[in-house]
Amino acid sequence: MKYQEFIIEGKQSDYNEITLLLSNLGIECYQEESAEILSELDREQKDWNYVDESVFDLKDETLRFYFYISEESDSKEMEKLLRKSLKEKEIGTLMIKEVEDQNWANEWKKHYKPFSVGEHLQIIPSWEEYIPTKDDIVITLDPGMAFGSGTHETTYLCMEKLEKYIEPGDVVLDIGCGSGILSIVSGALGAKKVLGIDIDPVAIKASKENAKLNKVDDICTFQLGNLLDGIYQTSNLIVSNIVAEIIITFIEEVYHNLVLGGIFITSGIIVEKKELVMMKLKDEGFKILEDKTDGEWVVIVAEKI
Repeated sequence: MKYQEFIIEGKQSDYNEITLLLSNLGIECYQEESAEILSELDREQKDWNYVDESVFDLKDETLRFYFYISEESDSKEMEKLLRKSLKEKEIGTLMIKEVEDQNWANEWKKHYKPFSVGEHLQIIPSWEEYIPTKDDIVITLDPGMAFGSGTHETTYLCMEKLEKYIEPGDVVLDIGCGSGILSIVSGALGAKKVLGIDIDPVAIKASKENAKLNKVDDICTFQLGNLLDGIYQTSNLIVSNIVAEIIITFIEEVYHNLVLGGIFITSGIIVEKKELVMMKLKDEGFKILEDKTDGEWVVIVAEKI
């Protein structure tokens, strides 16, 4: 089988935006190259057992990401979406090469191990054996299905807060659902109805497959859409992991789509933009319940009052 190798080249200063873009597109299985990696390891080249020699040719600010797609139709759609997003954000360039099958799927598996989120969530790769305890809530993932793995700080933060705030029987909206992981977690936590919305048809396809894998496809539905345009469903909880600049544009719509006392969980927000988002939430009638920072990223939880 032949694969399409996607190579994104940008600047180290755009690291957060590029990784969040990949996460929102459901791509969390990727190889990263940068001069900063070498300095972080603080080891001489001669001491390394293995390293791709191309790393040593990178300039100080250069950053590269590699990932692979096998399906031709998915590859073309991903190329279209990436080129558009990279151009709009001015954060990098895209190159694509065809490569022979080198068992990429199995290579990626060594980077993914089970991990816990919050009190009871267990995120388990599909190839790992795991015996759940009585209180475990198990989410099965498979990076070969373009599943957002939950390892990005923003996704992790959102999952942690979903576990805290979802009540059995809740109706949930997931805006910018990406590969569906937050919708799936919501269903697994007891929501009776979850609607995931994304502008990317590749994300919708992946979300449906992942919901089926986790046996919540009777709870979680997904549809193409632009944020909350045309959505009039009243929800108990809305979650959105996008970016601050987009979040502030639809906070008013979030307010109208929530019941009184409803919860809005949002991330994809860098620390420097936290106050901007909080101010907009307060202006629209929300009460800030809490915020939490992990690295450079923030999650904010607000209540409609």
